[in-house]
Amino acid sequence: MAHEVASRAEAAPAAPARAPRRRSGRRTGSGQWAAWGFLLPVVVYLLAFYAWPLYRNLDLSLHKYTVRSFVQGGAPFSGLDNYQAVVQNPTFWPALLHTIVFTGVSLLFQFTIGMALAVFFTQHFRLSVTLRALFLVPWLLPLIVSASTWSWMMNSDSGVINSLLKADGNASGGSPSRSYGRSPPSPCCSGWSTPSRSSTSSGS
Repeated sequence: MAHEVASRAEAAPAAPARAPRRRSGRRTGSGQWAAWGFLLPVVVYLLAFYAWPLYRNLDLSLHKYTVRSFVQGGAPFSGLDNYQAVVQNPTFWPALLHTIVFTGVSLLFQFTIGMALAVFFTQHFRLSVTLRALFLVPWLLPLIVSASTWSWMMNSDSGVINSLLKADGNASGGSPSRSYGRSPPSPCCSGWSTPSRSSTSSGS
């Protein structure tokens, strides 16, 4: 009898394991609020710097604004008159064509050069890490730092470019620093081609 009871006990199925407790609704709700809290700054940023300027540009394009109406408000609704005036302007289509060509060529060169550099830097060679870091430095620098650096380099009085041109001199004996100060868009050409006052006076 005892043997039969023992065999039945062994044959009986094991009790099912307890199912894991579900997380309470309070914890799930707190996780959702945390997710919205992390998402809120991005939403505010997009609304403030993308959605609102886009709406304001669209509103400005559909009204006839003057200086007074822009400050005080009350600009009359003009519909598509502003767009019609822009399209009928003779400079619109050449400007649009130049913009398309410039954008296409820029993207083509950027993609080609970027892809070539990426494939080149996948190879491991000496100084590869240093060169890769040097290529990333201009991208990491803020725009104001880059502008300040270029402004210092191209300064007509204390810039490094004019210092190099002044140290090298030119054929006419002029001052590259003074010459470049007169024509900032082209430092090398102005430094080498513009004669100084002394050479002009001696030649005359």
